[in-house]
Amino acid sequence: MQNMETAQCAKEMAQAEKLLGGTLTPAEKFLVGILTQTKALRSSAEELFNIYRNEPYRFPDLTKERYPDLPKYQIESVELLEGEWDQVGSKRRWTFVDDQCGTWDDMVEDINDQAMSITWTLKKGIVPQQRYKMLKVVHQFFARKHGCLATVTLVYMKKHVGIPAPHDYMKFLIKMLEAADEAGTNEE
Repeated sequence: MQNMETAQCAKEMAQAEKLLGGTLTPAEKFLVGILTQTKALRSSAEELFNIYRNEPYRFPDLTKERYPDLPKYQIESVELLEGEWDQVGSKRRWTFVDDQCGTWDDMVEDINDQAMSITWTLKKGIVPQQRYKMLKVVHQFFARKHGCLATVTLVYMKKHVGIPAPHDYMKFLIKMLEAADEAGTNEE
């Protein structure tokens, strides 16, 4: 059992290093982690990938419609700061209704149309940067006969060992997926 856990840990570290674009020092390996969640959704992979790739500005309406009584899962606004919505290198500002999230600036690092994946990295955000040196998110969508599978991978580097893994951020990312899925199925 311990060998399986060691192998899984080594696999996750290799994945983290690949996503972070470099080799981690031994000290950094204690601070880095990966959270991954896969969810079966009713919308097609193409519909959801299109929202994340081309139309992230829709998330304020999508989250308010899906969670009208839950402001902690609502996005106030998404602004394009630099570039184009659907381009690598574009910079966006996400303002959340909940003050515990605050405002985040991110940059789209990779878009893979063939794999239907998009990767973005947090660049600014007072609230998350109090705890984390780095947050990187990969959304990937896989077609199925009915609907799709969506995988969210959250790679993080904590500021120190005592900081918890960002499970609340992962939960928010899943709530965003569910809001986009509801919009996709309503458009059919």
